[in-house]
This record gives sequence, structure tokens and C-alpha cells, in this order.
Amino acid sequence: MRPRPLSAGRPKRAAGSRRYDHPLEILRAVDETRWASRPALRRFARFAIDHPFEMAFDPVAKLSARMGIAPSTMVRCARELGFSGYREMRQWYLDYLRPL
Repeated sequence: MRPRPLSAGRPKRAAGSRRYDHPLEILRAVDETRWASRPALRRFARFAIDHPFEMAFDPVAKLSARMGIAPSTMVRCARELGFSGYREMRQWYLDYLRPL
């Protein structure tokens, strides 16, 4: 399956180019994006901050149902936040939680 091309007007980022030290930085990143007014991105970011263990361990279908957004929206949100996709974001959460 070929990757979907980036939409026009959106800056191209290398996969995983944005790194976060703490989940709260995700909310700051949402405030900086042009999607800050989009309810789905806000819901995604708020859930990601409030539920780090679920973000690391629950399947996408379960998370998207809890957030009230489509699984494809979760992938788009993760990409907008600088990850190559949801899998990379999930791995970031696993790495973040590992010391705990």
C-alpha cells in the first residue's frame, strides 16, 4: 500500500521530526498548529494527555470509539503532530511510560 500524499499547503516534515519530552507538550503543539480550532484534534490531544496508558496499550478502534472520532482521523492527528503515523505516536507513549 502506497502512502497517501501530503495535502497541499501543509509543510512537509520528516517522519518523526517532532519530539516531545512530556505528553503536555502535545497540547502545546496543537495550539501552534492551524488545526487548533478543529474539535477532533483538540479531543485527540486532550485524550492523549489524560490517558497515556490507553494511548500506549489500547487498539486504535477502541480509542477512536472512546474519543468519538474515526480511526483515520487519529492517524491524521498523529501526522499533524509530527509523527509518521499513529504507530509511531503509540511507540512514543510506550517509550515514555517504560521507566514507570
